Amino acid sequence: MNTLADSPATAPLHSPEAAAAALRTFFRIAQAWALSNDEQQRLLGCRRSSFFAWKAGRIKSGLD
Repeated sequence: MNTLADSPATAPLHSPEAAAAALRTFFRIAQAWALSNDEQQRLLGCRRSSFFAWKAGRIKSGLD
């Protein structure tokens, strides 16, 4: 039986790829909810520089 965890296309949950996918989803939801940048940054709990790097798609590592 082949499971999702066995799939070679599945990135580890703490990988930069998984972080990028999670952040893309977050920013799409935040846009739909018309959240300001300050509100988004507060929800993510990150520094301003990290927030704008992530928003621009610059993800260097996985999320904690």
